[in-house]
Amino acid sequence: MLPRKERVMSCAFRRFAENAPNSLAIFDGSNRLVFANRCFHNAFFDGEEAQGTHLEDLPLDVDMRFALLEALALARHEGCEQSFAWESVVADDQTEGCA
Repeated sequence: MLPRKERVMSCAFRRFAENAPNSLAIFDGSNRLVFANRCFHNAFFDGEEAQGTHLEDLPLDVDMRFALLEALALARHEGCEQSFAWESVVADDQTEGCA
């Protein structure tokens, strides 16, 4: 179990991530989705449960999928965090509740 201080920080980060105005997602070493915030769900899943979905099965643009796979591979190879940013124009109804 994590020390109390780390658990509190983890809870604070999770609360931040869940309410972030941008789509946030975390993938495991097998490229399966382990966390996605509300904006990510609204953009890609239309209310469906997404946890456990493989990256290859996400309804992503081919270029976006390739760039994301590349960023994840680099993070695993270098053993450090990598940021990934993608901007896309989506319909307003897909981003309901997101800033």
